[in-house]
Amino acid sequence: NKVSENDFIELMKVSERFSFTVYHLTNRQSNTAQSEFYRKAFELNKEPLRINDFIQQIVNLNDGTEEYYGWYNLDNFTLNIKDLFDRNKEGFYQWGGLKYVLYEYELSLQNASKGEEKVKWEKVNNETIEHIFPREANNDYWKEHFNMYSTKQKKILLNSLGNLLLLSHSKNSEFQNEDFNFKKEHTDKKGNQVGFYSGSHSEIEVSRIKEWTPAKILDRGLKLLTFIENRWKIKLGTRKEKVEFLQL
Repeated sequence: NKVSENDFIELMKVSERFSFTVYHLTNRQSNTAQSEFYRKAFELNKEPLRINDFIQQIVNLNDGTEEYYGWYNLDNFTLNIKDLFDRNKEGFYQWGGLKYVLYEYELSLQNASKGEEKVKWEKVNNETIEHIFPREANNDYWKEHFNMYSTKQKKILLNSLGNLLLLSHSKNSEFQNEDFNFKKEHTDKKGNQVGFYSGSHSEIEVSRIKEWTPAKILDRGLKLLTFIENRWKIKLGTRKEKVEFLQL
């Protein structure tokens, strides 16, 4: 009621930030702070609460104040990712926030290049996650770049954040365990040139990398963590702490 467009957008921004950092990073239950939000929304609708005050209260609930801790907690995020690596060995691949982060990263590349929309939000749940370094890495390319690592180390590299790319079902099925050069560009059964080079903005970025190695998985993982920091205005630690967080 009687709220400016700019104020409403700011309310949506802090609400989205709370939702992502508290539910997907901190892994809190989906009803965390729900009663608080209902109460404040009711007050805002009846107008005893100003929208700027509501916005600040959401920020405080997220980050905490001198009097109380916020709902976002980096230690919980770290423990959650470690548990995903320890428990089912699938790490970031099983993380609930993965597709959202990869979609938001795609948007950031699109906006930076002022390019066309290549991935639509309403179709994201139908997209699959491509392991650039694949599950069955049996050809000579992957053996040359990864065979010096143990089975456990290769499993970590496989499911580390930097090795995961949002991809369509058709491409994922076609790429499977092929080498990196094939994934970047090849001729399909219909005679068309296809591959990362002509895909989404994220795929195009990956296609510009000469070789896909453990070092590149680490570099891209660190880049994505830095993106998370900037996009949602949080801190994930020093470079050394981020490397440990990636389990690399």
